Amino acid sequence: MELTANTCQQARLSRDTRFDGLFFTGVITTGIFCRPICSAVAPKEQNVTYYPSAAAAMNAGFRPCLRCRPETAPQSAAWKGIESVAAKILRHINDGYLVDCSIADLAEKVGISERYLRDLCQRYAGASPSQLELARKSLLAKQLLFDSSLSIADVAFAAGYNSVRRFNEHWKSQFNKAPSLMRRNFKHSKAMATTEGTLEQESWIHINIPVAKGFDANSVFSFLATRIIAGSEALIKSEDSRVICYRRLLSFDNLLLPISVSYDSSKPCLLLSCEAQGLKLLPRIIQLVKRVFDVESHGHIIWQHLAKTKEFEQQLKLIAASGQSDIRLPGAFDPFEAAMRAIVGQQVSVKAACTLLTRITARCGKSVENNSWGLSQALPMAQDILDYDLSGLGLTSARINSLKSMASLKIEEPEVFSLDYDSELRQQKLLAIKGIGPWTVSYLEMRAFSNPDAFPAGDLGVRIALEKDGERPTEKQVRDMSVSWAPWRAYATILLWKRL
Repeated sequence: MELTANTCQQARLSRDTRFDGLFFTGVITTGIFCRPICSAVAPKEQNVTYYPSAAAAMNAGFRPCLRCRPETAPQSAAWKGIESVAAKILRHINDGYLVDCSIADLAEKVGISERYLRDLCQRYAGASPSQLELARKSLLAKQLLFDSSLSIADVAFAAGYNSVRRFNEHWKSQFNKAPSLMRRNFKHSKAMATTEGTLEQESWIHINIPVAKGFDANSVFSFLATRIIAGSEALIKSEDSRVICYRRLLSFDNLLLPISVSYDSSKPCLLLSCEAQGLKLLPRIIQLVKRVFDVESHGHIIWQHLAKTKEFEQQLKLIAASGQSDIRLPGAFDPFEAAMRAIVGQQVSVKAACTLLTRITARCGKSVENNSWGLSQALPMAQDILDYDLSGLGLTSARINSLKSMASLKIEEPEVFSLDYDSELRQQKLLAIKGIGPWTVSYLEMRAFSNPDAFPAGDLGVRIALEKDGERPTEKQVRDMSVSWAPWRAYATILLWKRL
């Protein structure tokens, strides 16, 4: 999307939510920068400057607005039309890669020269890699300060600062106030759980992840609920169904970390909770939860696009009548886990697939002791699948061979399961595995790699949902009619599955 000064002006004056996160407005007279949806009185055009990123605005000397809070704006590079290599760079920086690694390491990771990396950052974000990292730390610290239960020291550490002293110095240079004073002055409600479906341990980390107005959290939680693997995941609700909570174990190298994600329908945020030992991993966990719950997409834009197509016009009108006009694409916490689910789920119902996955986990997953949630086993890793005999669980020999071949690929070429890996090359490698076809690959692109236009045209559920007058369309007919759904065909698939 090309953003001219006139486009930015009209967007901020109308507080158009479609442009949230696409640019930021620096107000020369106040020294602050805002999101285009900021509720403050709009400044005169001669008193503003537009920036492509929060880092660019901060590098120009502007402070983040305390009202609209730029640190909570969507950060997805896909919405900005950023080329894939630059998007990978920004994603790694947002994940905290530069906390422990150098810019040269990042350049090597994405396969380009350090000079070209710097050029891409400047071209698409208006700031150098170092400035982007400093902005990331500052904005994450601000979010943790206002939206979490962490101490000042833990905020500094989680955000990536080497010391509390450095954090305090940087903070005071920006806001002319100590972080502790700003926290007291801010209307801060401690993000601790007090209802069923959330956690109450003081020793845990609790942080709010803001979501857009009208965010369709229930659809994502419902999607996860129907795919729960007993013993490894759980989903509970409060008695009045106001609070819903998803719980699971996350694997980070040799660390098994329990987390929960809760949603209270009366609050515009997700509540992420995890054990204190996950403090250093917090930037990664936050980004992971955002991707799984599709927090950073502009769901209403996708909705408006699909509502114009004949296949979805009536369906979306009916949903809109109930007050909902948002759509989300549920992601996966781990690509290999999604691959297991896809293989086991071939040609069986979702319920049957969950039963088989529960059996696999009971046999192969690492046992967990003293878990107050009743979660007894971690989901199996690739090595577990290779090490254990999977016979006698209800799997066909073909499925077992596909699972073990997928596990071998994960161990021998782990980069294939990275978001950075070339999509076409990954599809070629996956299709080379016996028992892996276009449906499985498309499903993985949707769930594991959040490809918004991935589309399993041959999916039986999709074809059933598109039946008309008793006639079920062929795969080719489905592909032909899906042309108008692009580039949001993965979201269209979610809508079709809802009809079943």
